[in-house]
Amino acid sequence: MEDMENKVLSEAEKRVIANSRRLEPLPEILEHASEALEMLEGKWEDIVALDEYMDSGQWLADYEADERGEIDKDLPRGVLSQDALYDTLQELQEVLRSIRRLARKSKELK
Repeated sequence: MEDMENKVLSEAEKRVIANSRRLEPLPEILEHASEALEMLEGKWEDIVALDEYMDSGQWLADYEADERGEIDKDLPRGVLSQDALYDTLQELQEVLRSIRRLARKSKELK
């Protein structure tokens, strides 16, 4: 059997190799993307509720109450971290912008 490195490849063989390499990672990437989108969609009501919580002024009131010691320190209080909620919602916006950009590019597909 001839060594692949020394073999002179036809144009068809070169295309098959190149496109096989392009294809190889895509099923796994798409599986991960699909799972992530399903998880995000499944949390959409929570996302909307958190956005409303932050926008309504309730978050700030709760944050100030926590600063005054009015919220038990043993309770789950991660949402009161100064940046956690804001940063998470901003990251979500960036992910959604990326999805929209990709959707526009998808028009290149036939």
